[in-house]
Amino acid sequence: MPMTKQVTQFVAHSGKSFVYLTDMPFQDGQVLFSPDGITFYALASRGFGGTSIEHDLSFDDPHQGVSGKLHRNGDVIDYDDERYTQQDVIFDQSSVVPLPATRRPEYLCQAEDGTLFYVSADKYNYSYESFRLFVGDGTTMREIPVQDVERYRDGGTTYIRTPEETFFSPSPFNAQRDPNLVSQWGLQKLTNLNKGDYDIVETPEGQVSITKR
Repeated sequence: MPMTKQVTQFVAHSGKSFVYLTDMPFQDGQVLFSPDGITFYALASRGFGGTSIEHDLSFDDPHQGVSGKLHRNGDVIDYDDERYTQQDVIFDQSSVVPLPATRRPEYLCQAEDGTLFYVSADKYNYSYESFRLFVGDGTTMREIPVQDVERYRDGGTTYIRTPEETFFSPSPFNAQRDPNLVSQWGLQKLTNLNKGDYDIVETPEGQVSITKR
């Protein structure tokens, strides 16, 4: 049985359309785009400015590999030299392709004995609840459950508590001011690694491998 919902849809003469699942789409997946009016792709929000009536919305479309910015004014959307007009419709949510379950690296550190510490989070619909922490030699990485994440409003000082130890990372600003302030695993000092120097593979099942490029 189709899952339907009352939504706000904006349709262009070409048949392309945007669908708003909420009036104020701050979060990923709250606006959809369809190139054909049949299949709808969830968009990642990259910036919202204005009101529910008139606003600019910047977005990424990872399905098509493009980024864009639309302007809504009342019942009209202008995007990419096309005008989309509002239609209130009953929408079949089974036609939606969700955002991919992609992860992004938060931290990559190394202990003096070579042990790697890797922290990742969901790239889309980012939240502290999505943080995962792995420890190992790169080939074999063991996940340690994350109990709590606390991040200060000083530019990024972060504490990640686990049943074993607490991972600590200072804000880049504080670390620049004090060279002795470094990432730690409990009392063990760590060295921050450049994530771009490594190939990091994390599967949906939680398998992680890390290799130097």
